[in-house]
Amino acid sequence: SEGGSVVQSAGQITAGALTVSAQTGINLGALSVVSVTATNAASGAILLSETGGFMILGLSNPAGTISATTTGNLALAGSVNSGSNAATLTSGGTLSQTAGTLTCGDLTLQAANGISIVSVVAALVTASNSTGSLTLYNTGGLTVGDVWNPAGNVLITAYGAPVVLVGVLYAGSNAITLTALGSSILQTGGIISAQALVFSSATGAAFNALNVSTIQGANLGPGVIQLTLADPVTIAGLGLDNSGGNILVTSSTNLVVAGGIDNAGFTTTLISTGGTIFQT
Repeated sequence: SEGGSVVQSAGQITAGALTVSAQTGINLGALSVVSVTATNAASGAILLSETGGFMILGLSNPAGTISATTTGNLALAGSVNSGSNAATLTSGGTLSQTAGTLTCGDLTLQAANGISIVSVVAALVTASNSTGSLTLYNTGGLTVGDVWNPAGNVLITAYGAPVVLVGVLYAGSNAITLTALGSSILQTGGIISAQALVFSSATGAAFNALNVSTIQGANLGPGVIQLTLADPVTIAGLGLDNSGGNILVTSSTNLVVAGGIDNAGFTTTLISTGGTIFQT
């Protein structure tokens, strides 16, 4: 539509490759396609609902929101851009990104069998998945809201800017791995709940709300490792290693040290205000 919207009110669109262009909104609620490319220029939302699974080759809506839903696998093979507006991607199977960048305000990801996102520029990322791993990677910072993956591991990596945690991260009896390459990890809200937490940072890591059984991590440059614990935790595996600063662990209950603690030349402080400290 050169001057208006594209709206599907009845029937089904069945095609291999579907290309849609509009000025004031796109709303297609019954698709069965292999791939979609859609551009909306002036105002309104892009809304896509598909049956069976499809590939996004490109979605552009800088002045409005984007929502894409499928009952099958959703593959991102091109950029998705909603400017500073929200984007929601929902898959009844896997949600994977092999090319392009996700650019939006708030990004919501939902899948049943795994999420793998490798390039995102968003104000806030939230994600939920039923089974399989949940992976978020970005060449830039990540602000992470609620992430729910009760039956699989969670891996979050940012390069060159901080990983900021503001919501609940839940991995059930599985592991959460957080990596900030060239920067820091900072928890400002929410709680991390998992069997194991593994972290790596370059300029410091601070966690203040953990519900994990074991923790291990390293900071590779100048910065402090700071852990504030309300539940019993074991420092396990490779332990805590900080080549560039102090280590401070404060627990209100028991703390077990089963891995090494190494920050030669700096200060390590272990405090239990309501329990004991064991080294095994």
